[in-house]
Amino acid sequence: MHHTEFDDGLSPARRINLELSAGGGGKSKFRKEKIKERNVHLDENRVKRLQKEEEYKKQRASQGGVNSQQDSIHPSRLAMMYQ
Repeated sequence: MHHTEFDDGLSPARRINLELSAGGGGKSKFRKEKIKERNVHLDENRVKRLQKEEEYKKQRASQGGVNSQQDSIHPSRLAMMYQ
């Protein structure tokens, strides 16, 4: 399962849960293999994303406390300010 942004164009975009599917139903061997392959691919992508986030955090920490005023404002409040 993973999250994605759902935007219907009427209300603000929101995060929803999505379950991985191989299409159709049943318990066929081909379908199970397809789901396993997708899960492996998703796990690889998650690892890459986490590594990028860690690199970004290390880079920010090495900058030595550079702090702008916007860093102390919650992201949802920032979004309201710029509407």
